[in-house]
Amino acid sequence: MISVIARAPTAEEIEQAALVAKTAFNSPQIDPWHRAYNWLAEYNGLECIVVVEANDQIVSSLLCTPGQAVFGDDLVPISAIGGVATLPGYRRCGYGELMMREAVRALGRNAIHASVLWPSFYDYYRRFGWEIGCELRKYTLTSDFARELAGPKGVRPARKSDIPAISELVNRFARRHTCVSVRDDTWWRGVEATHGLVFDGIDNVRESRGPWVHESGGQVDAFAFCSIEAGREPEQLMVRELVADTPHARLAVLSRFAGEESPKVISFTAPSDDDFVQGLDNPRAIMVEVEAGFQFRVIDPLPALELRSADPDLSGTLGFDIEDPVLGQSSFDIEIDGGRIVRSDKRSEKRLAMTIQTFSQLYCGYTSAKVASKHGKIATDSRKPLDLATRLLYRATPFRSFLELG
Repeated sequence: MISVIARAPTAEEIEQAALVAKTAFNSPQIDPWHRAYNWLAEYNGLECIVVVEANDQIVSSLLCTPGQAVFGDDLVPISAIGGVATLPGYRRCGYGELMMREAVRALGRNAIHASVLWPSFYDYYRRFGWEIGCELRKYTLTSDFARELAGPKGVRPARKSDIPAISELVNRFARRHTCVSVRDDTWWRGVEATHGLVFDGIDNVRESRGPWVHESGGQVDAFAFCSIEAGREPEQLMVRELVADTPHARLAVLSRFAGEESPKVISFTAPSDDDFVQGLDNPRAIMVEVEAGFQFRVIDPLPALELRSADPDLSGTLGFDIEDPVLGQSSFDIEIDGGRIVRSDKRSEKRLAMTIQTFSQLYCGYTSAKVASKHGKIATDSRKPLDLATRLLYRATPFRSFLELG
């Protein structure tokens, strides 16, 4: 009989876990995986890595990168799941499922109340409670068009000394949305280890491995990171993150990315309510697509709700009955009063029944309770709990850029 267990690795198994990821993803080099695994183990602990051991061999591995995400005025502990890998010869044996279920339980044990990931297959991760958390507006434009949007004056490679200003810029942007990671020292170390960012780089889009900033009046008012997508025809420059305080700063960055050394096509993503097209004189010169973004999961609904603030004018009680494919059925009640959400020991008559996938979408603001009910995703006896839940949670647009881990 095969002995199989999902667990955290030992320090001696880190290299083997990284090798599993390198092999599973057919990566040309193991160094990026070594950097990611060693950084996570050193700064966050071995419990942030999950492996599957089958007959004394590590055959599956994944990373749970912890951090904090912004939900308007609130901060919520969150973990980005990434590098979900199984060796080719051990696939379709249930090891990936075993590993994902252990990841959910491990996050719960460590009081990480939410999780995000960038999926290859939405249906697969939905089986473990994750669900689509946002829609992205994807813009595709030619470099010739982008070059004429604005002059590239003020755009330069970012320096290490720019990190505090960049963090402040992105954190301001984050407060208008949900699910954006707090940009602190730990986040930067993780992204540098995972993406190999190089600050103080050269002023050449094609050769640079670092981020870029736009500076106006001595202040950083835009930040961007791009990469060239190999194997595409025509060759394409993908802007993995672009945050700007002003429309002009965003246009200036795009103009710089459209330099003579750049590919002929540029693409970038923005939140679903972005107004980039409205500012263009010729909006039909670019292609606009709406596509699914990250997947999101609340691990433990009650403590996750208690971390969220509420409108001070909002009050009432609300009951939830939630079905979770990993953790089973849970029922709890909350009271909303004085701008806070707290557990209630009294059973509320105003109840909402749903899956953890639907609850997760409510929590991050992807949909409202009213809309989810219209589509048959919530069971309730009256409209009152739908109105209350909508006012409680549906307040900001969820978004994560492709620079985010997961």
